Amino acid sequence: MAQQSMQSGQPGNGETANTGTTQLRQAPPSAADAASAPARGRAAGTSQDTLPAYVPGEFERFMRRQSGAEDLRRFGAELMNANAARQRDELMSAISAGQVLDISPLVPPDYVVAPGDELQVTLWGSIDADLQLKVDRTGRISIPRVGSIMVAGIRHADLTETISRRVAQVFKNYQLSASMASLRGVRVFVTGFAVAPGAYNLSSLSSITTALARAGGPAAAGSFRNVELRRANKVEAVFDLYDFMLRGDRSADRLIQAGDVIHVNAVGTQIAVIGSVNFPAIFELKPGEKVEDALRMSGGFSAVADRSRVAVERLDDRSTLRVTQLALPQGLGSALGNGDVVRAFSAVDAMLPVERQNKLVRVEGEVQRPGDYVLPASSSVADALRAAGGLTGAAYVFGTEFSRESTRKTQQESYERALRNLETDLARATATARVASTDEAGAQTARSAANTRLVERLRAIKPTGRIVLQ
Repeated sequence: MAQQSMQSGQPGNGETANTGTTQLRQAPPSAADAASAPARGRAAGTSQDTLPAYVPGEFERFMRRQSGAEDLRRFGAELMNANAARQRDELMSAISAGQVLDISPLVPPDYVVAPGDELQVTLWGSIDADLQLKVDRTGRISIPRVGSIMVAGIRHADLTETISRRVAQVFKNYQLSASMASLRGVRVFVTGFAVAPGAYNLSSLSSITTALARAGGPAAAGSFRNVELRRANKVEAVFDLYDFMLRGDRSADRLIQAGDVIHVNAVGTQIAVIGSVNFPAIFELKPGEKVEDALRMSGGFSAVADRSRVAVERLDDRSTLRVTQLALPQGLGSALGNGDVVRAFSAVDAMLPVERQNKLVRVEGEVQRPGDYVLPASSSVADALRAAGGLTGAAYVFGTEFSRESTRKTQQESYERALRNLETDLARATATARVASTDEAGAQTARSAANTRLVERLRAIKPTGRIVLQ
């Protein structure tokens, strides 16, 4: 039985029979078969066309004007559009190179074989065969000298054992390996408020997010939180993209099947979170979500935020109160409505009063411990000298120099203003001077050059911020 092998029978169509151990090869597909085969990884409507550009909604445009941030967008819109553009570029590169793009090359053990899949079956030992077998419409594959084997509905992990049991009825002393050669294509429909709704041919391992990304994601009027997977006219699953984007949770991201419909419903309640948060954006809320949920979606407060309060501009109050301030944490449970704006404040943008600021001073010269010191807000020059250990015996008190940075800045501004006025006066005097002779003209030119040199020397002088001590 070991050498009985497969060469004892007549070779079938497309097979090659050799003496000794047989090398079986499947015939190349005909032109008609190639034309009827589903396009792997190619989306109808996007293989040659470019997805339409993302168009911001009215609320999004309004918030860009209000906040002054031109890059403020709906949360998730950039991710979905970037993913769609990247997949489209990969697809076009593969097509131009004459390659077939397999979107999901890694087949999980739980993948269920179905008609249209192609299997790679390798046998060695008493027989030698390397076969690529396509699962026909009845869910079977056909192995020469063995016959047909039902494989539809079998898990990928159980494929080798299932085929081996059938082959063992004919051959002995062999080894067998079975795996997926290529996956079937499935045609699904993306409907509703998507950027590019339509029919798409995808891999059988594609999920809801794959189909949405290929269609450009939800449009400005589409919901990120209410995406339905409809199968046989029934809602099979409802997917919230925020679970995936905020927590990486894909438990509700179901695999698609041929004929499925991914329906993007209309957008729900939209609010904006701006200011000192980690990710300012426009968010979509589900019923019952509060200020606390909006702050969580935005990544929480930034490192310099004032965590004691937020301001809420409510759409219903824009003609009256306009803005309401909420104290935290008491206000975290406040409800939000469509069009509301939550603003987080910065704790560093506003300067504290001088009376509350600690002082960083430098004491140098004839003191016991020269250096930099941080002193309380109400400290005086005498306190600074005490912090530095007091004066040395060689100190000359009446020659003490005291300078202040804020005074230096003020002096610099005043000095530059005075220089500009001087330049203006000199230019006006030169322009209005009357010249009666060549000698006067030469003298006038010399005076202008001297004035220019004077202004340059004055501009090189920098105020020190020194304050006269009494």
